[in-house]
Amino acid sequence: MDGLLNAFLWLALTACVAVLLVPALPRLKQRYCKWRVHLRLKSTLPASHYTVLCELALRREAAGAETVRIDHLVISPYGIFVIAACTRAGSIFGAERDREWTALRLRRRSRFPNPLHCAEEQARFLQKLLDLDETVFHTMVVLCQGAEPATAMPPHVTPPGGLVPFIQVRNGELLGWDRAARATAMVRARQVPPGVQATAARLNRRRRAEGPRFGAQQAVLGLAMMAVLASVAGYLADNLSEVPAQFPESPAERVQQARPSPFADDAAPPRIELPRSAAPEAVRQRPDRDATLLCTHQVETRRCHCFEPAGGEVYIGYERCKELSDRTPRVSQR
Repeated sequence: MDGLLNAFLWLALTACVAVLLVPALPRLKQRYCKWRVHLRLKSTLPASHYTVLCELALRREAAGAETVRIDHLVISPYGIFVIAACTRAGSIFGAERDREWTALRLRRRSRFPNPLHCAEEQARFLQKLLDLDETVFHTMVVLCQGAEPATAMPPHVTPPGGLVPFIQVRNGELLGWDRAARATAMVRARQVPPGVQATAARLNRRRRAEGPRFGAQQAVLGLAMMAVLASVAGYLADNLSEVPAQFPESPAERVQQARPSPFADDAAPPRIELPRSAAPEAVRQRPDRDATLLCTHQVETRRCHCFEPAGGEVYIGYERCKELSDRTPRVSQR
C-alpha cells in the first residue's frame, strides 16, 4: 500500500511539473535563441568599437511606466543597429511591407507581427530619444530556431550566421566616438532594471493582449503549483514520520555505552591487546593486577575475557584468565 501511495505521489508530482513547464517552453526557447544571438555579438564584435545590449526595456517617458522592449541593440561610431529576433520556427512567409508574417511548421500556420516593422518602430523611438538623424540607424531581423525564409527577403533579414558580417561591412563613421558614448549613456539612463516593476509591466501587456485566456492560464498554473506543494508535503510527511527522532548524546551516555558489562555474552568492547610474547612478562611485572581484574569464562565456546575496572579488556592468556575467572564472585540476577 505504501508503495502504491508513493508511486501515486511521484506521478502527481511529475504531472504537475509538466503542467508548469509545458506552457513555459515557448518562452524558454525564445530566451535561449536571444541568448545565442547576444553571445555571438559579444564574442565577435570588439568591445572597444561596439557596445552590445540585449533584452532592453526603455521607458517611453522619463518618469512613465510604459516601456519599449528592444531585443538587441549595438551602438558604435558606425551607427546604431536595432536588431529584432524572429523566434518562430519553420518556414517564414512574408514581404517587407506586409503587416503580418506567417510561420508554417508541421502543417500548422501561425501569424505574427512583421518584425521589420517592430524594429523600425524601435528605431524611431531611439531617434526621438537620442535626437539623432535617421541615417545613423540600421534595422535588422535575425531568424532563430532554424527558421527558413520561404519567400524573398530583404538583405537585412538574415540568419544568425549573417548577422555579424552585415554589421562589420558598414564601417563608415556615421555617428562618431563622442556621440556614440553619449548615446550609450542616455540609453542606459532610460533603461528599466529587471525587477518587480518590469515584471508587472510585462504581465499587464500580456493581460491586455491575451484577454480572458491569460487569466485562465494563471489559474491553471496556480492550481498546478498548489497540487505540487500538496504532493511534496504529503510525501515528506509519510517518509519523515518513519524516521525516529535523533538527539545528541551526552558525554555520560557515550561513556556508559562505550563501557560494556563484563558479564554480557554478546558485548563487543574495545580491546587493548598486548603481544602474546610480552603478555606473561607484563603480568609478572604487575602481580597486584590480578586482584583488580574481572574475568568471565564460557565453557561452551572456550572463550575467556578479562576486564580492568575502567572497562578496557586485557589479554593475559587463556589459562590464566580461566584461573582468575574461578575466583571472580558470581553476580546473581533476579
